[in-house]
Amino acid sequence: MGSSLELKTLVTTFFVGAVCSICLMFSSVPTSGLIAVVFFTAFLVYLLVKRPQLYLLYLYVIFNIVTNVLGAVVCEYSSLYLAELRINAHFVGSLPLLIFGRWTFVTILLIGDMIWNSDSEKRKEFPAEDGWILRLATFGVALACVVMFASVAAKPAFLLHVDRFAYKANYLPKWADRLGSVMIYGAIVPILAIRRGDRMCRNLGFIGIVSYLFFLLWAGHKFGYLFYCFVFAIIVFYDDITALLEKAKFQIFAFTVAVVAILAMVAFVSTKNTFGIASPTEFFGARLAQQGQLWWRTFEVTQDEPYPEGFVNEIDALFMDRSDPSEYVGAQDGMWGIMYLTAPNEVVTNKILTGSSYTECGHAAMYRYFGGIGVILFDIILGLIISLIGNCLLWAVRRGRVIDTLLLAKLFVASWVVLSQFAFSGLVTGDVNVAAYLLFFIEWVYRSKSVHVFKLQNHPRLHGLEAPSVNGSKAVIP
Repeated sequence: MGSSLELKTLVTTFFVGAVCSICLMFSSVPTSGLIAVVFFTAFLVYLLVKRPQLYLLYLYVIFNIVTNVLGAVVCEYSSLYLAELRINAHFVGSLPLLIFGRWTFVTILLIGDMIWNSDSEKRKEFPAEDGWILRLATFGVALACVVMFASVAAKPAFLLHVDRFAYKANYLPKWADRLGSVMIYGAIVPILAIRRGDRMCRNLGFIGIVSYLFFLLWAGHKFGYLFYCFVFAIIVFYDDITALLEKAKFQIFAFTVAVVAILAMVAFVSTKNTFGIASPTEFFGARLAQQGQLWWRTFEVTQDEPYPEGFVNEIDALFMDRSDPSEYVGAQDGMWGIMYLTAPNEVVTNKILTGSSYTECGHAAMYRYFGGIGVILFDIILGLIISLIGNCLLWAVRRGRVIDTLLLAKLFVASWVVLSQFAFSGLVTGDVNVAAYLLFFIEWVYRSKSVHVFKLQNHPRLHGLEAPSVNGSKAVIP
């Protein structure tokens, strides 16, 4: 039954890919983009029904895909004024290529899930391998989160009527900002403690994650970091949720939608309180267009003329240490290069100096450098990387391996940043990265030695145990 379902899923997947590739050949025709959207949407709904566990492990990137495509739809088929680009939206024919690339990405995730996340591995219980490390790490994270919240408790951003960028510049201590960015992935530790720890661990985990959520709200964060915490909670409780899917699939889906809707409303209320947005329609229409505007505008400006020599900017920027927003003014790498390509220079510079940026430029950057082929290769490579990291993270969580879980959570977040912002430095630079890789190496050496000692201690020659001879008869080993 399982293999038959997987075969049907693959047939459906490649049928949708064939339709999207045909639409790509007629991208200049407005209806081709709409057809591609309809089939791609039907494909995502099909996967939600037939393979919902894919959404549990990759909720963040699938949410990113949906908003990116919808944003491009708004830019292609409306005349909305895009304030960040200072231009009105209009049709340029960018949707079929974007959707074909996104279909490629989801297909890689699907095949990887079929290979690595097999039924035999699901819901298998493993004893936590790092009990004392989990207790120590949970205590450290909980203490850090409590201290972080204490540093902002007296001055919540929603009472000061400022956004997170103004709050960071004027009220947030630098150490708290730095520690808060580390907790993007560090938050998985208290969640893991709640799932796998003893009573003391669970209590510390609860205190830690609640303190961190309050810190985020008080510091002006409206959606992104809060959504990260929700995503990591789903990954940690992945096996429990998949067990419930058979009985309560609709309820779990409704709960997930409700959580995302609540986070979206928190973002709206916070923004309205700060900037006086007129209506939910105005807010969500503008925010949705932002998710697709850089792709849409880059597609139009580039005019299918790749600029591969510009990729050297990405290599040069890889090891740059830029901590002040002013250091990004005029930059031509990653998000910043696409911003300067698609919007007036003075608008971009003013945006950068506030400590803010636009969003969703990964595909735009690849299209600028390498054209349509670059977009497809980008989705294939990132699909493989994210699929591998995601399944390794799930493996580490199932075994309660804290250091592995923490490092893989960091890599998971870094891969999301590459996909969304075309920023690679999170994978290879920074003192936190060095510490994480060093801890991983130390743990690998420690575990290797432990396994070696265990094998020696249990070797039959050390205990005078019986062992089969070559011809099958038993003999006592001296």
